[in-house]
Amino acid sequence: MKKSVFTKWLMIITILVPFMGSASASNPNLPLFSQDESNFSFGPKASFHFNKLYLNQNFTSSFEPGFEGGIFFRFGKKWYMQPELLYSFRQTNFEVLLDEVNTNIAAQNHYVILPILIGYKILNGESSNIRLLFGPKFAYRLATNKPEFDDILKPFEYGCEVGVGLDVSIVTLDISYNFYFSQSNTDALSQNILHQSMFNASLGIKF
Repeated sequence: MKKSVFTKWLMIITILVPFMGSASASNPNLPLFSQDESNFSFGPKASFHFNKLYLNQNFTSSFEPGFEGGIFFRFGKKWYMQPELLYSFRQTNFEVLLDEVNTNIAAQNHYVILPILIGYKILNGESSNIRLLFGPKFAYRLATNKPEFDDILKPFEYGCEVGVGLDVSIVTLDISYNFYFSQSNTDALSQNILHQSMFNASLGIKF
C-alpha cells in the first residue's frame, strides 16, 4: 500500500514538470506563467537536515542527520509563493518508556512532504536577492524499518517552516528551522502530541 502511494507521487512529479513548462510557453501573458524568470521559476532542490523528536522526560531523542530532495515552484516577484514536493529520509534514535520498560528504537523513516511557503525579498538585485520565507508543511510517512515506530506515531504530520534564503543567478540556497507535530498512536504515551525540531539547509537550481 505504501509503495503504491510513493509510486503515485513519482508519477505526479514526472507529469507536472513538463506541464508547467508548456503552460509558461503557451501563455506568455499570464502573470504567474510569464517567461520573465522573476515571475515564475521551478527546479530541483536537495537539502541536509538534523532532526530531533521529543515528548517529555519519558521520551527523548538525539539530533540525527537526514536529507530531502524533490522539486519546487516559485510564483511572484517581491512577494512570492513556493509550493514544493519532496521526498524525505529521516533517522530517529530515541528511548521511550513502554509498559514500564525503557525501550530504544533506532528507526529509518521515509516521508513525502508538501511545503507551501510564502516569501518576501528584502534585498532584490538584478541577479541576486535575499529572502525571508515561512509557511505550513504537511508530511506523510511512507515506510519505516521499525514496525514499533508505526505503533508509536501516526503517519501524518503537520508543521511550519521559517527561514532565510539567498539567490545568486540560478542557484538558490535556504537555511531554515522546521517543526512538526505528530499524534501519539499508543496509550503508553497518553495520546499526546509529539514535537519534532529540524534544522535544514537546502540548495536548488532555478529554471
